[in-house]
Amino acid sequence: MRLPALPLTSSVDYVGDASNGLTTSALYVDPGSSLSSSGDVESAAAEDHVGVVVLPDLATQTFSASSLASQVLARSSGYDAVIVVIDGSSDSYGVAAHDSAEATALATDLNGHGHDDGGSAVLATLEARDWHTGSVASSSGDGGAGAGAGAGAGAGAGAGTVVGVAGGTLGLLAAAAFAALVVRRMRAGGTQAPARDVPEELRNVLLRLDALQRNHGSELSPAVSARLQSIRANIGQLFRRIRRTGTEQQVRIASIEYVDVLTKLERALGDDYYLDILRNPRLWEDADRRRAEVEEAVRATDDQLVANIRQVNASQDLEFKVALESLVGSMDATVKDIYTHQNDPTPIEPPKDQPS
Repeated sequence: MRLPALPLTSSVDYVGDASNGLTTSALYVDPGSSLSSSGDVESAAAEDHVGVVVLPDLATQTFSASSLASQVLARSSGYDAVIVVIDGSSDSYGVAAHDSAEATALATDLNGHGHDDGGSAVLATLEARDWHTGSVASSSGDGGAGAGAGAGAGAGAGAGTVVGVAGGTLGLLAAAAFAALVVRRMRAGGTQAPARDVPEELRNVLLRLDALQRNHGSELSPAVSARLQSIRANIGQLFRRIRRTGTEQQVRIASIEYVDVLTKLERALGDDYYLDILRNPRLWEDADRRRAEVEEAVRATDDQLVANIRQVNASQDLEFKVALESLVGSMDATVKDIYTHQNDPTPIEPPKDQPS
């Protein structure tokens, strides 16, 4: 006797894979999916404490996008909200957040920017920062079209409010629009500062590095620009995790270390050194070596940040191995070396007296 065929179901643990992925990055993209502007999205998401997950249509055969977002949020620590992007012919979204107003505002903004592409919509939403109240609210009941407020799976872990958003939907209920308006007013005039877990003295250095990159982004090498974005995101990840599982002593030690290192990088990358070497290489001795030395310092700093994050995750002591003394020495020894042209070192003898 032939048994009836069973419906095919996916054996992929989308929630588990996404939760694991968010332990090392604020962006997880399923191997069967893609997201435009993924590097920029990851950086903005890390700064805003938002996990962004991109999954294929197949993931919604069992759970809706909003339910998936709730489950991922419940199994992920360190995030205020999770956005799930369903990568299909028309991208759609699911949102879960600990704060009901933030969940509603996120859903509103994802539609309000008018982007058909998921990556563009998420990036525009995160960069606008209109959705973030900066505080955790206990209220529930805000919703929108196709939205349901309430605890999702794992509510005991803080799954928070769940909001489902269909791609291209333009109409939302007045309550959602009002909540978004309140959030915008609360955020009006705010600056896009580094992650709030970062100590103030280090935030100031990051802001100066960010200004340098904005002003000279087209001149910096692509590798340096990418690493600076990664450093910014990883600094936020490091201090978020130290404050959650580490000690105040580790916060102070890490802050002192990275204020020193990033201040040196800021000086090295500025108009008087790296940028001038890029603009006027013929005016510098060993221009290639000097440029490579700065680029290696940036790379090593980012790699050390990743190592420190892993050490915090493993409850190990932080190890700082990046030493920039040689770079500082190269910068300090530039006055006599700035021009490649060297005068003839042969001494000129004074003319001899002629006999009268």
